[in-house]
Amino acid sequence: MKMCGIAGIYDEREKVSMEKLIRMAEIMAHRGPDSTGFFISENKTMGLAHDRLSIIDLTPAANQPMSNENKSLWLVFNGEIYNHHLLREKLVSKGHKFKSRSDSEVILHLYEEKKEGLLEDLNGMFSFCIYDTQEGKLFLARDRVGIKPLYFYHENGFFAFSSEMKGLLVLPQTQRGIEPEAVNFFFTLGYIPAPYTIFKRIKKLLPAHFLTFNGHEVSVRRYWELPSNKIESKGLDVNQLIDFLEEKLRSSIKMQMESDVPLGCFLSGGIDSSLVAKIMAEEASSPIKTFTIGFEDAEFDERPFARLVSEAIKSEHKEYLVKIDEGEALEKLINYFDEPFADSSLIPTYYVSLVAKENVSVVLSGDGGDELFGGYNWYTWLLSLERVKRRLGPLTNYIARVGRFLPEGFKWRHFLSVLNLNDAEQFLERLSFFKREEKEKLIKDEWQNNLVDKDAEERFMSFFNSLEGSLLEKMSMTDFHYYLPDDILTKVDRSSMAVSLETRVPWLDHNLVEFAFSLPQELRIYKGCRKYLLKELARRILPKNFVLERKQGFCIPLAKWMKGKLGDLLRDELQGPVFTQILDAHYVKDLLSKINKTNNVELGAKLFAVLIFCMWYKKWVVKE
Repeated sequence: MKMCGIAGIYDEREKVSMEKLIRMAEIMAHRGPDSTGFFISENKTMGLAHDRLSIIDLTPAANQPMSNENKSLWLVFNGEIYNHHLLREKLVSKGHKFKSRSDSEVILHLYEEKKEGLLEDLNGMFSFCIYDTQEGKLFLARDRVGIKPLYFYHENGFFAFSSEMKGLLVLPQTQRGIEPEAVNFFFTLGYIPAPYTIFKRIKKLLPAHFLTFNGHEVSVRRYWELPSNKIESKGLDVNQLIDFLEEKLRSSIKMQMESDVPLGCFLSGGIDSSLVAKIMAEEASSPIKTFTIGFEDAEFDERPFARLVSEAIKSEHKEYLVKIDEGEALEKLINYFDEPFADSSLIPTYYVSLVAKENVSVVLSGDGGDELFGGYNWYTWLLSLERVKRRLGPLTNYIARVGRFLPEGFKWRHFLSVLNLNDAEQFLERLSFFKREEKEKLIKDEWQNNLVDKDAEERFMSFFNSLEGSLLEKMSMTDFHYYLPDDILTKVDRSSMAVSLETRVPWLDHNLVEFAFSLPQELRIYKGCRKYLLKELARRILPKNFVLERKQGFCIPLAKWMKGKLGDLLRDELQGPVFTQILDAHYVKDLLSKINKTNNVELGAKLFAVLIFCMWYKKWVVKE
């Protein structure tokens, strides 16, 4: 097992050089500092590179690129296959011989048996490439949920792939034309969803998909879907379902605790990470290590809640009080996020990873519970809208018009003003950084012209409307396909791999995912109580004084920061290249003047997104 950086080049026009592969590996060395390996085919058309972070089988036998016995297959792999022991046993019984204890080698032998069909057998997080020399093709795959990243570039006879986009950006063949629709998506959602990237010709491989390349054509196919069948709510025994949930979570955690290097757990003090830490402590033979961070601002300080759980499970607990220069922190992190990314919790996620890496090489996290079990506050917000619309009936449009004329500071103004929107519009409106009319002010007219016939809002709402089921099911399914892989998991991967720390996500074991999405709506949100089933499990196994009704996670005082150093940084950028070419400086200046008069979190998030875009543009386009 290993967290790594993988990369490769196929080029039928000119020979693949070691120099290019070395460049790709070097720029991702943080992903795998323990060893680096390369492979170039005899005809020089194919090359592979691998940066290794050693976790299981620390010997050179597990180094990559790795081949099978007759060297007809070559593999580079990033991730963990948690059921590799079971798969190995089956393969050995069929006569396969292994030279290492690594899960990487299991993938090679499984491919010999099943070709593309191997993916249905894998339990884990992964992105990998197999070069089949006999068939002259590449086979690339990404895990079901999108925990591990994979980027690719294809133009005529040239194909390249990499764990991070920067691995492709070092190649002279890679064009850097900005994709206007990606800019649109970024200022709408704060991230860029797959298959888009900020550059036109570079794509993300979607979660649960595999790609084949035969030297000429790229073919992409889906190999896994969320289940469509639902558990009947009539006559349900909730206690049995809680037992089933605990059993599946415990099974996932036990598998993910395998490591030949020190291992620990992120502990934010919320339900998801606290349940992981509690079960982890029960399964461990010695006290586990837990990590959290806090701020001097009590509103954003998770340490007391994490400490309560830590004391109950008797973990070796490390806390980190964040006292940082926010500007310097962003300058550092922009090196690891290759495209604009406006989730401000990337900062605390990086610092909790930093403190964890001082003690361990692997951590388990609580990510994924919100998408699976209905944890986000926008779920209850939209369900409330749905109930109000039903009661108002024909009065809905009239009340919405009245709502739009209420004073800006009025508590219910926003809620009432969107009553007459449909479900998809309300969902997008609730999630958006900049609304459509705000983007028209933010993005210069000449760039608006680039967006003709392309519309991020329409694509997002079209996906939402294509789904079947209740409003909650549509929201959580959309978040599972958009927000989870392209925001949450991207943030965790880049922030932790920046310090060479492997992060595992037991809530996202695909068996647990399938169980969660088969639950009836009322067991995810019951009478307004989000994550109902998880909270019932928490009542069973967490300390009696654990606070169930809170939702924080690793957050920062963003509005306060945008009033200070980060706001000053953005003011400095108003004369920079972004505002000359893409964004309107006058509109942003107005937003900056407003933030000084308010603690509005949404306004802080808007300005943070603009600042991130400016910093990214300087780093990756202007190359300052």
